[in-house]
Amino acid sequence: MLAAIAADAAASARVGFKASGGVRSVADVAVYAGLVEAVLGAQALAPQRFRIGASALLDDIEAVLGGRATAQGSGY
Repeated sequence: MLAAIAADAAASARVGFKASGGVRSVADVAVYAGLVEAVLGAQALAPQRFRIGASALLDDIEAVLGGRATAQGSGY
C-alpha cells in the first residue's frame, strides 16, 4: 500500500496510511511509523496522514506512559 501511494506523484503528498489489524503494542506502531517514514517521508507522519486503527493498543500505550512493562512487539 505504501509503495502504491509513493508511486503516484499526485497522491504521495496528500494521501495517508492507516495501519490496523494486528497492531497491539507501541513497538508495533514504531515498525509502521518507520515504514511510513522510509517510503513516504517524515512529513507523512502527521496525524492527518498517519493513523493507527487498533483498540487493543490502548493498554500498551497506558503502560508505556505509566512506566510499566509492555507487551513485546509482534515484529511486523
